[in-house]
Amino acid sequence: PEDALLWEKRAEIRLQNNDLVHAKSDLEKSATYQSENPGIWVKMSNINRRLGEVNEAIHNMRTASTLAPRDLTIAAKEIKLLIDQKQYREAEVKAVDILKNKRNDETALILLAKAQAEQGKFDQAMESVTKATENHPDKPDLILEKIKIKKSRDGMEAALTDLINLAHNNPDNPEVLTSLTDWLIQANRLEEAQEAAQTILRIIPDSAEVHLMLGRLQRIKGQLDQAIAHLSNAVNYDPGFVEAYLELGKAYQDRRDLDEAIKIFQKGALADGSDHRPYYYAGMALKEIKDYANAELMLRQAKKFAPDDPQIIRQLGVITALNLINNLREVK
Repeated sequence: PEDALLWEKRAEIRLQNNDLVHAKSDLEKSATYQSENPGIWVKMSNINRRLGEVNEAIHNMRTASTLAPRDLTIAAKEIKLLIDQKQYREAEVKAVDILKNKRNDETALILLAKAQAEQGKFDQAMESVTKATENHPDKPDLILEKIKIKKSRDGMEAALTDLINLAHNNPDNPEVLTSLTDWLIQANRLEEAQEAAQTILRIIPDSAEVHLMLGRLQRIKGQLDQAIAHLSNAVNYDPGFVEAYLELGKAYQDRRDLDEAIKIFQKGALADGSDHRPYYYAGMALKEIKDYANAELMLRQAKKFAPDDPQIIRQLGVITALNLINNLREVK
């Protein structure tokens, strides 16, 4: 029906502006006309995840899977969602279910390997990813996944040489080069990371992830104006890219523009309400300007999505105490 398409289109426009609450409302209206359409429930899942309604997001994705039980793309999205929410055992079970019917499905095998690796089952993970590469032993993205598992098992130094060799053999592969840039930054090999990032930028100049990498590099070097320019490009190219908001907020913090940093972190929270980090960093910036009441609110939100994070728990305790002391002073 035309009304269904109209509400769905309105939701897409609102999503581009990170207006998640109204996007959800519009999509719910669309769903009343096309409740049997699995695609609507996939979109609803994405919105609910970004709003922080994780259980609802998983339920939406399972509804989509029920409506389209043979659609492996939807099944893969459900597994990815479970992995993102650290529900690794459930993700493993779902991947195994897919493989019962499609024994050599590459996507299912890679997702199974990721879920296994996150549980510390590195030998099983390596078996799964090796099986995925059997039919395409030279496929760069499959080799990359194998190297990532090696990194998880053996550490950065053990895997970095393999990744450098993979990039050498695939000099125009953006995914490989992006991973290489990220790892080189982590290894503090900044000049090599800069060279890799500039190479990717020539291949895909409108990539938010590449601008994030370049912005992160410039921030580490203390070149804050250039960092802010690249990171602003990243959020413009992808308004839902939380990682870019975090790095941009940190750049403003480094420049001691804490009010702007807080605004950026809050935009990051709007982009994905299920991610604890924007709330945490906003809380820490609010602490710096001695706004303890709002800092406490932000950290409580962070704890809601990462209840066992020791850093959040520790800082929440400190700020709660500071807020209490501040309130007592105001009473006097």
